[in-house]
Amino acid sequence: MILPATESETWYTSIVSSATSGSYNIDVTDGFAARQIWQFKYNALSTAKSTMKNVKLTLEWEYDIANTGYKTY
Repeated sequence: MILPATESETWYTSIVSSATSGSYNIDVTDGFAARQIWQFKYNALSTAKSTMKNVKLTLEWEYDIANTGYKTY
């Protein structure tokens, strides 16, 4: 589960596509800032010990250059 800490109080649950990958239904229309503290927690129902390895986060975002007064860096 993932939580965009400064923008929401809603934990988003992953859409699991297999035992080794998944995604979250969050997109630009949610209006979250990419630069913020994101909280992540792993929760699995299992009859045996479970671990999470090779965790990777990929962000794709749109940026409005008007936020910087039309300056590029």
